Amino acid sequence: MKINKTYFYSSLLGLFCVGILKCMLSSTCVLQVSHDSKIDWLELNETGRKMLFRDKRSRLNMVDIETMTKTTILNYSTFVQWIPGSDVVIAQSRDNMCVWYNIDAPERVTMMPIKGDIVDVVREDGKTEVIVQEGQHQFSYELDEGLIEFGTAIDDGDFNRAIAFLESLAMSSETEAMWRTLAKLSLEAKQLAIAERCYAALGDVARAKYLRETLDIGEAAAESYGSGADGMDKPEVRHLVKEREYFICYGAKKLSCSYVRSLQM
Repeated sequence: MKINKTYFYSSLLGLFCVGILKCMLSSTCVLQVSHDSKIDWLELNETGRKMLFRDKRSRLNMVDIETMTKTTILNYSTFVQWIPGSDVVIAQSRDNMCVWYNIDAPERVTMMPIKGDIVDVVREDGKTEVIVQEGQHQFSYELDEGLIEFGTAIDDGDFNRAIAFLESLAMSSETEAMWRTLAKLSLEAKQLAIAERCYAALGDVARAKYLRETLDIGEAAAESYGSGADGMDKPEVRHLVKEREYFICYGAKKLSCSYVRSLQM
């Protein structure tokens, strides 16, 4: 289910329930989430794919609109906000600032010790700063704009920009999660060359090889049709690609085993 924030809005349906409405003037509810504690704050991200809400126990929860799943991402939070123009989340949990550069992997959070309270997030002139009030003084903490830009590129559907950014980074648990996110989204968008590069970067040889074979089939079909035709658009190739995408998404273990056996022969 694709969600567009232009048409969808979050709304409290009661103290213990939140809903996603089709529009502000409509009572059509596409998703309703019940909770075991009163909800005191909620906000959708700009793409309308994720929603954050905090309850009276100060627990921060995230709802994935597409999969209709709810996850507690922080057991205690005070300040929380989506960083403007991105899918990055900033929150405070006691003496720690928590940043989710890739909200699709909520278990991977960057934490930084701070003193005082977060009061604002400012994004301008190519940088993002978190403003912290410490007594009578304010201090700013600059976030990693590159990691924020990856999320922006994903939101814009600019996968080439996203992959160019990832290729400039060393592999870490955080960047690995980003490669996996880009692989999933590029497969859904039928951008198989980008998906192949993602799986190659992740060391998933079986999936990368399978995608390369699929792309070669499309190129061979294009040559047979001539006149600059796109072989991937031909019905027989689309059917084959659809079958292969199923195995790429769900048959990883089978693919890996068969490929290892082929190397041993």
